[in-house]
Amino acid sequence: FAGWRRAIADKLRVDRLAGRDEGMDPDRYAALAVAAYSGAMSMAKTAQDAGLLRDCLAGLEQGAPSPQSGLAARRRRRVLRRPP
Repeated sequence: FAGWRRAIADKLRVDRLAGRDEGMDPDRYAALAVAAYSGAMSMAKTAQDAGLLRDCLAGLEQGAPSPQSGLAARRRRRVLRRPP
């Protein structure tokens, strides 16, 4: 988990340098994101329901310190498509 937290925090620092900072602490947000998604993964496995992962992702995107549009967000949504 440390590697994930570090990667997220580093990306947020890059965004901060590019002027896309909304005042969030990169290390704290990274810890929150990893903990939340890890918990959602456990819940989704237990419930056999990927909707919990989508809900977690939506919540993280709402609280994310940088814009969530663009290629990376589209990739995440493609992986977590809702069933027909």
